[in-house]
This record gives sequence, C-alpha cells and structure tokens, in this order.
Amino acid sequence: MKFALSATLLSLASLALSASVPPSQQCSQATRFGVASVSPNGTTLNADLFIQKISINVNFSCGIQQFNIVPKYLDYYLEVQEGNNGHQPPILLARREFKTGATSDSFTVKIPHGYFFPNAKNVVAIWNTYTTKGTDGSNVFVKGGVFVPININATV
Repeated sequence: MKFALSATLLSLASLALSASVPPSQQCSQATRFGVASVSPNGTTLNADLFIQKISINVNFSCGIQQFNIVPKYLDYYLEVQEGNNGHQPPILLARREFKTGATSDSFTVKIPHGYFFPNAKNVVAIWNTYTTKGTDGSNVFVKGGVFVPININATV
C-alpha cells in the first residue's frame, strides 16, 4: 500500500513537472538561427525580368527563447550552395539591424540585376550575427545561418 501511494505521488509530481516545461523546450537544434520562408516558393523566378520581388520571413522565437540567440544584425544573401566554382559570388539582398524586443523579421526585396548561371542551386542565405560571452565575459560577435532554396532562371 505504501509503495502504491509513493508511486502515485511520484507519478503525479513528474506529470506536473513535465506539464510546466515551457513550449520553447520543444524547439529543435535546427531552429536556433531562425525558421525562414521565402515566397513565392516553388516557382522559378525569371532573372531576365528583374521585376519580381520575393518576400522573406524569419521567425527567431525558438532561438531567442531556448538557445538565447538574439540577433543583432541580419544579412540576407542570394548564394549558390553547390557546384559554383566561384563563378557566381553571393549577392547581398539586405542588411538589417534586428529590432529590440522583436521575434521575427519580414520584408520584401526585388531580385537584383546579377548574373545567374544554368543549373545553379540558389538559396536565400540568412546570416544571423549575435553576441555570446567571451572567456573574460565580454561580448563576442558570432554568426549562424539558415538557407532556403530558390529557383532562378539563368541569364548567361
């Protein structure tokens, strides 16, 4: 009887403790630098037109709440991830300072006039620069990235 009562109380205490874990604890390691989306997504943008805009949205809630990664600066690039051979350098889409108290960043940008090569695997790269504590307690700037695939028709 004593064992059953102890086991029941222990189970209830464990249940109460697990229920009090904040939702941020459900974040995966992959979300620490942000969860990004680009639209239109799944369509091919025509580099010849250069009138097409993309909307970028990045949610930093998990990184801020669980990993204490609070962005300071955000750099958005159009990059070729694989098989580039140095032909297409990264193209800066935007450089933004993260607003104090914010948990996301959203904006629309026009695809710039650049050279895009056939079969290149383009991504929108979001580089999150944030501070961490150095060995003496001072702030050290480090960065991490998130990549979202995007299709762009070739211009060369």
